[in-house]
Amino acid sequence: MAPRRLSFEQRHNEFQQSLAEARSRSDADEALAQMLADSAIEHYQRVEVAHSLFRTRGPAGTSALRREFSATLERSASTTNKRNRAIEYDLIGACAGALMAREGDKAMDVFMAVFEYPNASLSEYGMGLLESAGDDTAWEKVITRLADLLRRPMNLHGMRWFTAGRAIGYLAKHSPPGSERAIQLTTLVRTNWRRIPDPSLLEGQWPGIEPGGPAPESITFPRPPLPPRRVQPPPADPDLEARLARLSRDSDIAPTIND
Repeated sequence: MAPRRLSFEQRHNEFQQSLAEARSRSDADEALAQMLADSAIEHYQRVEVAHSLFRTRGPAGTSALRREFSATLERSASTTNKRNRAIEYDLIGACAGALMAREGDKAMDVFMAVFEYPNASLSEYGMGLLESAGDDTAWEKVITRLADLLRRPMNLHGMRWFTAGRAIGYLAKHSPPGSERAIQLTTLVRTNWRRIPDPSLLEGQWPGIEPGGPAPESITFPRPPLPPRRVQPPPADPDLEARLARLSRDSDIAPTIND
């Protein structure tokens, strides 16, 4: 007799029960790491496990997140199915955010991989990781990105402005008073001031950066800027579970990377 095929709802409920049990264990980090490494769990479920590892600590979880992050980057490069690509992007973000919480600037390789990823939403998130926890080694790449963003006017609610704001936050954080970096950043922003969709935000967070402000070499940027920018944990698609449930009910198949 063929094994009984579980519905999406049954699979989902069993997974949620296993996830809750793993979270509650005294060795939660190791238990969650084992779940993330389990090839039997579905790809969208890995996102939830990675989110859970944001709140635990230990070498097992860190190693599992790094393996999953690398594997997902590699998979996403060849994924053509839009549904699967959305899950991969969520998983990349979840792993990167959890690694930021665990490793701080030791995860610069991860931050840079997300920042340089050819997807606007992920790249913006990578810029946020750099702003929140990155060291100064990406400064030249980030100011190059900012200069590119400032070549055209930006929409107040658009992705380019979010990315530009985070870039300025990162650059200011690593621009000591009187440094060539502080001068270069201030000059770039002032030169392109007419393209800034929310000048009051910049004036409030980095006083003096505006045109007509003090000489660039005399500006001291607040560290970190206030008020605080978007808080981690990593972004999750709030509609992901519902979307997958509808898709799976329609087809009664589990989402797979190559379908």
